[in-house]
Amino acid sequence: MKFKFALLIMLALALFAGSAMAAGLPSVDDMKGAVKDAVKEGVKEALTDAMKKEPEKKEAPFHIGIVTGTVSQSEDDLRGAELMIKMYGDSANGGMITHITYPDNFPSEQETTISQILGLADDPKMKVIVVNQAVPGTAEAFRRVREKRSDILLLAGEPHEDPGVISEAADISVHTDHIGRGYTIPLGAKKMGAKTFIHISFPRHMSYETLGLRRAIMEEACKDLGIKFVFETAPDPTSDVGMAGAQQYILENMPAWIEKYGKDAAFFCTNDGHTEP
Repeated sequence: MKFKFALLIMLALALFAGSAMAAGLPSVDDMKGAVKDAVKEGVKEALTDAMKKEPEKKEAPFHIGIVTGTVSQSEDDLRGAELMIKMYGDSANGGMITHITYPDNFPSEQETTISQILGLADDPKMKVIVVNQAVPGTAEAFRRVREKRSDILLLAGEPHEDPGVISEAADISVHTDHIGRGYTIPLGAKKMGAKTFIHISFPRHMSYETLGLRRAIMEEACKDLGIKFVFETAPDPTSDVGMAGAQQYILENMPAWIEKYGKDAAFFCTNDGHTEP
């Protein structure tokens, strides 16, 4: 308000400067100074008022669905989804991101996973669905989403299903280079001085085409590098023992393994949860 008033004063000054001087009123320079101070005060007040006002909340033009595991099975994935919500907002509050989690026991609850992913397509503003890790059932869920909504982009990260299966269902499927790592991991162990390479896994992981092939490559790589390859079995974190039981198994057996294989041994687990202890 003061800012607008100061502008009016300036206009009046320009029109009536001559008559003011004739009437013995304050000089033009004095009046200019007063106007300048008023303008400064008006601008300051206007900025203060603007800063106090709540910014207008605009609804996101489209939504992105992110599907991850829970904190107990894949904490890094879940934290990444939380970061996306922090950056782009929750769709429930006008933001862009809708985050859901698949069951901890996803191998035996594929129908639940499928229905959860498919449910995202009920949102008319949903335009992208990202599943990471793309656990078993993701390919079928993507097929059903495609039948229902052909306009949704489907992305699979770290797919558990065979490459030929998930690549037909997803628009983009992204995975680590398991084939290359089959050689580079034992090579790294060799360079660190390892004489024995211990590969720790369980039947479910070994049934995956990519992980089974990587194990075979690791075994051959160890032969080429002159180090001993050993396979050890540990509980599946999705089994009845859960992640806590699987980690406890690793903790309890590590001293015995070190005694058995020596200190010049490198241990590799196919499940990230196993490596945490």
